[in-house]
Amino acid sequence: MKKTISVILILFSANFVFAQTAQKLPLTQAEYVKMLYDVQKNPGKKDELIEAIRRRGIAFELTDGLRSLTTSKSRSDADLRRTLEEAARRKENPTGTKLPSEKEALEILSKTREATLTAVEEMPDFVVKQQIARSAAFAGTNNFRSLDRLVVAVSYRASGQEEYKILSRNGILETSPKSKQSYEEVGGTSSTGEFVTVLAKIFKPDSDTKFELVDSDVLRTRRALVFDYAVERDKAKQVIIASGAFDDTAI
Repeated sequence: MKKTISVILILFSANFVFAQTAQKLPLTQAEYVKMLYDVQKNPGKKDELIEAIRRRGIAFELTDGLRSLTTSKSRSDADLRRTLEEAARRKENPTGTKLPSEKEALEILSKTREATLTAVEEMPDFVVKQQIARSAAFAGTNNFRSLDRLVVAVSYRASGQEEYKILSRNGILETSPKSKQSYEEVGGTSSTGEFVTVLAKIFKPDSDTKFELVDSDVLRTRRALVFDYAVERDKAKQVIIASGAFDDTAI
């Protein structure tokens, strides 16, 4: 009886060690494709796949065929495609794509915060035309259908205030548009502050934003760092409004 128990424990330990080792090895092409098909069936698993790519890297060559498969099965998800491309760069050049140390990352983040808040303070008044295409899908399906198209005039004042004026909806011009703090009167989901104020809020001390370095990337041929960030709900000022359907939700 004791020998049987010992053998079972040894086998269990060996399997456990093997599973742990496999989790540390780079993703094989077979593993990646399987997880990609899982994402197609359940889009909620996308973050799991991205995390696996970032944590383990890839052990295969990223071909045009795999790029096409990724685009197709992930419904052209930008986050997944960018993460996969960076993993391929890291495989080809591990030294040049190595993430900075925690200290270096904090220094870069500090400089970014300072530069961003300075730029916001120096931002002049401006007016832009924002084109919005809204669509909807049942949760988990990713099968979006078009709802409407909005053209909104967005004005920003150096005092930090943004105003919105609905110019047209589905190509039909508004007869007497008025500037307001939001455009929720059109119904459906709406959000504000994307041009300047949201960026400032992320870096302001009272938001107490938590940053985590997760990856690197290339933007316009320049190396860049990718951070995840989170703001506690009671400190979040940004809202997405779904008129007539849900309560206001803080991001």
